[in-house]
Amino acid sequence: MTYHQLLRSLYFTFTLYIVFLFPSLAFGNTFDGKSIELLAPENGGRCVAAFGGDPTITRLSGTSGSINVYACNAAPNDPPLGTISSSQGLTIARDLNTGYWCFKTSDTKVNVEYTVGSTKYNWTWIANTENSGFYNVRDFGALGNGYNADGTENTAANDTHAIRNALVYVGAKLGGTLYFPEGVYRVDSTLDLPSNIVLKGTSGKAPQGYFTGSVNRGNSTVLLARDNRSLFRIGQCVNGVKFENLQLLAQTYENTNGVEAVGKYNGPDIYTSSLRFDFRNVSFESFERGLYFHAVDNEKLWQIDFVNIDHCLFSGNRTAGIVIDSFNSDWKISSSFFQMPVYGTGSNTIRGDGIIIDRATAVQISNSFGGGYNYTESGRGGTFIKALYVGGLTVINSSAERLSESISYGKDRNSQIIWGSYSNTLALINNGFSDPINLFGRVNFVSTGNSYAGKTVNAGAGVRIFSTGDRFCMDLNANYDPSAPCGRDSMGNPFPLNEAGFQGPGTIVFHSGQPSEKNTTGQEIAAIPARIKGDLEIKGNDREEDPNAVSNSRPILSVTVDNDATLPLKPIMRLGHNPFVYDVVRDERGWLKFSGTQGQPFRGYFFASAPFQIASFTWSQISSSDFGLSQPGTLVYCSDCQPNNTSCQSGGNGALAVFNSSSQWTCK
Repeated sequence: MTYHQLLRSLYFTFTLYIVFLFPSLAFGNTFDGKSIELLAPENGGRCVAAFGGDPTITRLSGTSGSINVYACNAAPNDPPLGTISSSQGLTIARDLNTGYWCFKTSDTKVNVEYTVGSTKYNWTWIANTENSGFYNVRDFGALGNGYNADGTENTAANDTHAIRNALVYVGAKLGGTLYFPEGVYRVDSTLDLPSNIVLKGTSGKAPQGYFTGSVNRGNSTVLLARDNRSLFRIGQCVNGVKFENLQLLAQTYENTNGVEAVGKYNGPDIYTSSLRFDFRNVSFESFERGLYFHAVDNEKLWQIDFVNIDHCLFSGNRTAGIVIDSFNSDWKISSSFFQMPVYGTGSNTIRGDGIIIDRATAVQISNSFGGGYNYTESGRGGTFIKALYVGGLTVINSSAERLSESISYGKDRNSQIIWGSYSNTLALINNGFSDPINLFGRVNFVSTGNSYAGKTVNAGAGVRIFSTGDRFCMDLNANYDPSAPCGRDSMGNPFPLNEAGFQGPGTIVFHSGQPSEKNTTGQEIAAIPARIKGDLEIKGNDREEDPNAVSNSRPILSVTVDNDATLPLKPIMRLGHNPFVYDVVRDERGWLKFSGTQGQPFRGYFFASAPFQIASFTWSQISSSDFGLSQPGTLVYCSDCQPNNTSCQSGGNGALAVFNSSSQWTCK
C-alpha cells in the first residue's frame, strides 16, 4: 500500500467514525422554532403571541433537485419525513402543547411557510451564524426603497409584509436583534412587536436644525404612509422591547402614533402587564402622538412599567411627543428634545405638548428641553410637561421656553381639576423655566435651586410649597443692564422682577429666599424672606452628632442681621398672630426694642407664672452719662439708693429707680 493509499484509507475510516458518533451531521442542518402570529389588538384583552398552524417547508435555494427532510430525533438509518422540491413542499407537525417544531436537512437555505387565519407568513432560514440572534430585515425581503434617489417618495414601495415576517421570526426565536440598514422602509399597516426584541438602525439623527418631518440621508427610517393607525404596537404580556438609532416618521398626524402600547385590566389573577422598554437615539416625527402608552378600559390600572427614553427627539407631533394614559410606573426620560408645533389659526389653533402624564408614578425627567418655534403668539408651543395625577414626578436639569406653559399639574385635558393627594410630590431641581407653571389640586411642590422668571409659579389652594434656593430672576445677558436687571429673553424683552415670587393661594410651608439685589432706585429686586409654615422644633443637644461640638457659649438659636445704617429700625424678629404682631428691633442706641401692632387698648407685655428681674446698677452708674441710661421711662434697680425719694440718693439698701420727664431719677 502506497503512502497516498494509506492516507485515503485513514480519511474514509475517520469519516465513518464521525458519522457514527454524530449522526446529526449526516442530515446536515437543524431548523427549529414556533409557528406563531403577533397580534396586539387596539382594544387589548389578549397576549400578543399565539400559536399558528403546522408549517410547510419549501425549497428556496441550494442544490438542484429534491432534498430530504428528517425528524430532529432521527437515527442515521431512519427514513426521511418526506422530500421537497421546487414544485412541492412538505408540511410537518408541531407539538400541540408547546407549539415547537423541528426538522433537519442537508440543505443550507430553506423557506418556512404557514398561515394563521388569513395571514400568510414566510421565513428564510440560513444555516450559518446569521441564526445566532442578529437578523437583517432585508433577508426577509425588505428593500428600504421608500424614497427615490432624487429625494421624492416612492409610493409603490411597501415593506410591511417583509418587516412583519421578520418580527414574527424573531418572536418565534424568543428574541433577538432585527437590523434595519440605511434606507426608508415604507409601511401602511401596524407592526406588532414580540418580546425581547431589539430594533436597531444605523442612525436616528435629525436633519440640520431641529424641525424635522423629512427623511435624512444616512438614517434608518421607518415611514408610516397611512392615517388612523400606529406604526408599531406593543400589546399585553410583551416584555423587553428596545428601539435604537431609528427615525420613525409619519406622512400625516391624523390619529397616528409612532409606538403605541395598549393594556387592559383582566382581573386580579391575570397578570398581563408589560415591562422593560428602551428607546435610545430615536426620533419621533410628525405623528399625532410619538409615544402613546394607554389603557383601553376604564380601570386604567398598572399596564406598562419600566420605560427608559434616552437621547430621543420628538418633533412636530400634533398632540404630544409622549402620552401616558394609564397607571404606569418607573419612567426615566433623559437628554431628550421636544419641539412643540402649532397647527391651525384662531379658534382652531392646536399647540402641541411635550409630555402628557395622566396617571403614573415614579417618573423622572432630566437634562431635557422643550420649546416652540419662537416667542410670537403663532410660534409658541403648548405645555412642556402636563401632569394630572402622578405619584412622584421629578424634573432635574431641564428647561423650556417659547411655550404657553412650562408645567401644568392637576388639571386634565378637559380643564377639570383633580383634587389630588398629598402623598404625591412634584419636585423641580436645578431647572430654568420662564413660562407659567400652573399647579392645581393637592400636591407637595418641592422646588430646589431653580431659576424662574418673575411671577412664573401659580399655586392653587391645595398646593404646599417647599422652596430652597429658588430665584425669580433670570440673568441671561453677560453684561449687566440696569434697564433689565433680570436679563432679556431672546426677543430682547426684559424678564420681570422677582418681587412677587410664588403666586396664588397655595401654602408656603418652607421657603429660603435669595438676598436682595439692588442697582438703581426704582429697580430694586426685593429679597424673598425665608418662611416656615407649621410647627418648628429646634433641638440644642447636638452631642449625638458631634460630641466635640458642644459649647456653653454657642447659642442654640441665633437670629442676626447686618448692621445696615439705612435701615436702623428693621425688625430682627416678628412674633404674634396675624394681623397683630410684636417686632423685636435693635434701635439707634443699640437697645433691644419691643413694639406691637395692636391698637388701643394696648395689652402690653405679661410674664406669667415666673418672676421678672431687671438689671442692677449703683447710684454712681445711673447718674453717669457714660452708661446712656438717661432716657425718660428708663427703669432700673439701684442697689445702694434710698427708697421713697423724689430725687434718688445713695446710701440706702436699694430701690427701683425711674428716669422721669424732668430729667431726674425718682426712687420708689
